[in-house]
Amino acid sequence: MMMVPNELIQSIASSPSQAQVWINSNVLPYLPNTKITTIMVGNEILTGADPTLIPQLLPAMKNLYNSLEAAGLAQRIKITTPHALNVLDPNSSFPPSSGAFQPSLASSVMQPLLDFLAQTQSVFMLDVYPYFAYKADNGQHISLDYALFGTNSTGQDDPNTGLHYFNLFDAQMDAVYSAMSKLNHSDLQIVVSETGWPSAGAADDLGATLDNAAAYNRNLLRHVLANPPPGTPLKPGVAIDTYIFELFNEDLKPGDLIEKNFGLFYPNMTKVITTKPQLHIPLSSNL
Repeated sequence: MMMVPNELIQSIASSPSQAQVWINSNVLPYLPNTKITTIMVGNEILTGADPTLIPQLLPAMKNLYNSLEAAGLAQRIKITTPHALNVLDPNSSFPPSSGAFQPSLASSVMQPLLDFLAQTQSVFMLDVYPYFAYKADNGQHISLDYALFGTNSTGQDDPNTGLHYFNLFDAQMDAVYSAMSKLNHSDLQIVVSETGWPSAGAADDLGATLDNAAAYNRNLLRHVLANPPPGTPLKPGVAIDTYIFELFNEDLKPGDLIEKNFGLFYPNMTKVITTKPQLHIPLSSNL
């Protein structure tokens, strides 16, 4: 997967020729020797720090798609964009069946975006972080076991559907599936473009420990790679393509300590999580 940086979105949105230049420079020279499946346009644009990019996002995606189509690659390489979970209305995120997009985004932005993804047979990319919901809850309603896919979690029921949730990851996924269904797009697949758990943080970063990070990543793999795939309660049996955030700790990243400690390795390539996993499977990482 490749990403178009946020700072290029405006120029690509305003000029089909700029979209063609980007494809010509970043995609065509590397085919067929490189397997490119997806181009992600920006990162968490709809809830990011620059709202002026929101109306530019879909035009940029369309221009890039048209450039791929002209090159005969539109069926081979999909165009999409990753979203943070806060594209959901915070007042309608639980139970999962109540999931709905923010009113300011739903009809004007998300509806045409979902239409485009469906028309081009692409996927909805979502950054899923049970950790941040657990931290914000401060132990009031969300147990650590529920957030970590733990086997001792009694889980939670959705009173509207009668479905039972054994982990927070599935509940967050189904809240977004419900939001898409309300816009007549239950047909789209969600790909988890980021998920992870911090191995360290500040004193007030509840649950940010090495043991919890090891448990989350191990249990995540066990969950999404089960055969047959369990899917989610709302989408049983549907495989969940998932990318772990992240491969390396970002020691030079500005901001809170917690943001520097999601990696599986330190920058010197030694392991952060040294306990031996029970699974022997390759890891993918979306950096």
